[in-house]
Amino acid sequence: MTGRDLVRRCPFVLCSDGEGTAARAASVGTARGAVRATEPPGRRTLARQRCRVPVHPVRSDWRERAPVILAEPIDVRVGDLVRRAARDHGADRRALSLWQTVLVGLPVLAFALPAILGHPVLFGDDADQNFPLRVLVGQDLRAGHLPLLDPYLWSGSPLLGGWNAAAAFPLTWLFALLPAIAAWTVGLVVTWWVAGLSMLALCRSLGLRASAAGIGALSFVGA
Repeated sequence: MTGRDLVRRCPFVLCSDGEGTAARAASVGTARGAVRATEPPGRRTLARQRCRVPVHPVRSDWRERAPVILAEPIDVRVGDLVRRAARDHGADRRALSLWQTVLVGLPVLAFALPAILGHPVLFGDDADQNFPLRVLVGQDLRAGHLPLLDPYLWSGSPLLGGWNAAAAFPLTWLFALLPAIAAWTVGLVVTWWVAGLSMLALCRSLGLRASAAGIGALSFVGA
């Protein structure tokens, strides 16, 4: 059966021009729908049926269940969060104080205590070059001269421009005021203090916890 035969057999009501046109269009649409229903589905129709997502029906008792779900107590309370944050902050402050004590006390134990016992930390290049040249800088400064020249090396070598002498380093000027061993030891301790505490402050400013910042500072000064 074709579409035209089906349209011819459909009931048609004779009326005025406008109503007849509308009735005929409705009849034609019904006939086309019937023809499409009898035809085999095409590729596009099959693809739409395969991609169709199943829709779960809505529970009929959602109105009764919703108030119960909303009325359930919340486990996390604001007071608990505040107390936990305060406890973590207190632990972090205690860890920070501990690392500050370590960074201040470790150079004293490593450098000052051996020097007091008569065994200053002097070995390698420090004993052969750095310490003697800084003693010479201290002697020149104490005599009122600029440490420009080292007369004891070859026919003379620059002293102010030599990095081993560190003539422009402020802690080297302690050799003009203190005994050589004391000036050397104070220089080591102060250098470790400044390096360790500054690195600790830098790590804290970057948002690290006290333990991580302390490990970073200790690694920096011990490198």
